[in-house]
Amino acid sequence: MNKWPGGFQSAVTVKNTGTTALSGWQVTWTLPHCQTSTQSWSSDLSVSGSAVTAKNMFWNGRLNASDSTTFGLLGGSTTTTTEPIKVTCTTS
Repeated sequence: MNKWPGGFQSAVTVKNTGTTALSGWQVTWTLPHCQTSTQSWSSDLSVSGSAVTAKNMFWNGRLNASDSTTFGLLGGSTTTTTEPIKVTCTTS
């Protein structure tokens, strides 16, 4: 994670720890107070208030057992916070 006054850049790795292939994935999280997600790459990002969902693209949704993919995002912040972000991963 990189951060600067008023913003941050982060990379998230999604890994299939199961024994069968996944045909799709999604990662959801809730941003701490005063933070926003503004842009992503290698994922379809949607934001509703503080709730953020990143879904696979057509080309990185299939993950065989032990495979992984990474997506990135840019965000903004009007304050400094050390509040942890709880991430939930599901298959689609």
